[in-house]
Amino acid sequence: MAVATVAVQGNSDTLIALTEVDFDAFAATRWKRLPRTAYLLTGDDHEAEDLVQVTLAKAYPHWARIRRLDSPDVYRHRAMVNNSLSRHRRRRARHLLMPWVPGRPQQSATAQVEQRSSCCSRH
Repeated sequence: MAVATVAVQGNSDTLIALTEVDFDAFAATRWKRLPRTAYLLTGDDHEAEDLVQVTLAKAYPHWARIRRLDSPDVYRHRAMVNNSLSRHRRRRARHLLMPWVPGRPQQSATAQVEQRSSCCSRH
């Protein structure tokens, strides 16, 4: 990370390259912890990895501002929690908007009546 703290006079390409190196170092040093924290939020290994990738992808464009914060880890943790909540809300909304439970075959009204009458006639 020391590379990114050097003041650079010149073109913006050099500054972008230093920011990329700084972000890569930040992500690499925290990679073992990030999926574990995400697993606590999702309960699934694959979902946890997706959540980490989405969080880092969303943080990257704002890295110049985030790295100047007192604790970028707190920002990253809060962003991961917010992303997890957003994913959960989208999934819940999609579930609530479905007119039937996926995987169950829909019965016609006639089939439902026939099924009820066959149950009643047995007793």
